[in-house]
Amino acid sequence: MSQRPQVSPVMESAQPARAAEAGPSTTAPSHPATTHQQTTTTSTTETAPAHPNIVPASISSTFAPTGTTAQAEPLTLNDQLNAADRKWKWKIGMRIIIVLVSIIGMGCVAWIVANFTTSAKYKYFDWDTDDQFLIPWLLITFVLSIIWSSACIAVFFMRKTHEPMVPGAQVGIDLILWLAYVGTALCAVAATMSVASWGNSGQIGGRYSYSSYNEGPWSYSAGNNSWTYSPESSSSSSDSYYGSWTDSSSSSSSSERSCNGSSSSSYSYRSYEVYPFSGCEDIDAYVNTLWQTKGARFNSELTACVCQFIALFLHLTLFVWACVDTHRRRKGKTGKDAEKLAAEIIQNMIKTGAVVPPPNQAHMRPMGQPMPHGFQQNQQYPQYPQYQVPHSHPVQQAPQTQAPQPASRIPPHEQSALVS
Repeated sequence: MSQRPQVSPVMESAQPARAAEAGPSTTAPSHPATTHQQTTTTSTTETAPAHPNIVPASISSTFAPTGTTAQAEPLTLNDQLNAADRKWKWKIGMRIIIVLVSIIGMGCVAWIVANFTTSAKYKYFDWDTDDQFLIPWLLITFVLSIIWSSACIAVFFMRKTHEPMVPGAQVGIDLILWLAYVGTALCAVAATMSVASWGNSGQIGGRYSYSSYNEGPWSYSAGNNSWTYSPESSSSSSDSYYGSWTDSSSSSSSSERSCNGSSSSSYSYRSYEVYPFSGCEDIDAYVNTLWQTKGARFNSELTACVCQFIALFLHLTLFVWACVDTHRRRKGKTGKDAEKLAAEIIQNMIKTGAVVPPPNQAHMRPMGQPMPHGFQQNQQYPQYPQYQVPHSHPVQQAPQTQAPQPASRIPPHEQSALVS
């Protein structure tokens, strides 16, 4: 029995197939199937999205690189202040008005206190006025307003970020101030009315003491616009205006005045160790001085009263405004926390490659870098819409015809032997 030769028909027939897969030769024309396959692939690539999983512009702008080539123009001072507080002009304007009004009112009150209410002559006798007890309280609110408003202005302009004073602090301080102004403004009204009515009845002094106490009364003389001591009118005038409290039998003794302070220091409830007057003429001159300066004193107290109400209104307005800012600040803090959390999630997605931001917006994943192995987008981040990767689109391949097999080189008698 003859030995059969070892042939490899499969290897011989596989060579033309590999040549067909590698591409058309230089001599043979291109196969129609290959052209159809290239056309299908090209059209599929053109219709696929250029940037899958693109982050929205509103979110990707958060991660814009800081080191850009284009340098932004520096902001002006007005732009910086507007960025810190859009209503800063109104608020700072009201603070400036409070400071100016308080300075004016404090100057008026200081002049009244220095020349009248704290004077020993003014306090020794009762001059039928109440401003000596009421006017000094106005200095407290004026001084506090100047300090607080100046601090708010200084903090706003001296901070690098130009952020205003904390709204919570403004709520508390402005609340205390406008409540304090309610009391001092009423004191200013009472003091102004007291000075305005002083001497209108035609008599000064003698309300709380007998004529022998040297506290009047003084009667007005329209001829020379002055006041003269008239003890004989004490019984009749006092009986008609204040009631019958004066003993008419004392009119004889009232004509004798003791202006050395001996009787006054014994009976007057405003007695002092040092008697401020040198004699009766000094007392009469001081009464006429008070009358001559009544207009200036009234105008000063009226100005201080108006300043009190202006400061009261402005502090009340700023208090309400601070309450609104505090409410917005609390709401905005919650929104900023949510925005920060969302930004961190998006940043992590960009780092892991879950989303690709638009060009020139954030750090992009290098081209050709594969996705992490085993990364499942739909299960890990279901809240963001996902797009299909271009390579996942199915490509319709054209049917390929089998290349013609070359003629076998095995002799016919050996082929029949192999088949059998």
